[in-house]
Amino acid sequence: MTFALEMYKTKSETKVLNETILKVINTLEENGDTYKDTFPIKVNPFEYDFSSEERKKTWLEKYDFNLDLSPEDAFYYFKDKYEIESDNVADIRKIIAVRYRISSEGYSSTKSLRISDSISRKSALIFDEQSHKYPGIDVATNSVRSYPNGKLASHVLRLYKFNIA
Repeated sequence: MTFALEMYKTKSETKVLNETILKVINTLEENGDTYKDTFPIKVNPFEYDFSSEERKKTWLEKYDFNLDLSPEDAFYYFKDKYEIESDNVADIRKIIAVRYRISSEGYSSTKSLRISDSISRKSALIFDEQSHKYPGIDVATNSVRSYPNGKLASHVLRLYKFNIA
């Protein structure tokens, strides 16, 4: 079994959403799990994280930013946009990472946002057993099949069939 972490839209206020995201990310990190992060600004020190200047320019234009906008100013723009109340830059960055993906990819009460493709059993149990602390968070389970020696059962059956005939 593998476990994935998904988020669904709820009727929570912005403050509750931000607090939930921070609790989720902190829980993942405490258990050695990772999460999807596409926000292109690093902190400590503030810097853009783009593969090329052209991608940076396109991103800045997408948000109607000046091309000479500092990464720190862009970061605080998103802090204000998502109404994040924390003053801890690391915590702000975690919340922005998820909120940015919500804005980019969207989610609803029926379409989830996948926060992580693979989480530990320990994290999965925490999110399941304490679901009241994590509104909108769901653990999806996937079964994984493995075949010893790399042989697929269908190939073995097919060979067996032909050997009998």
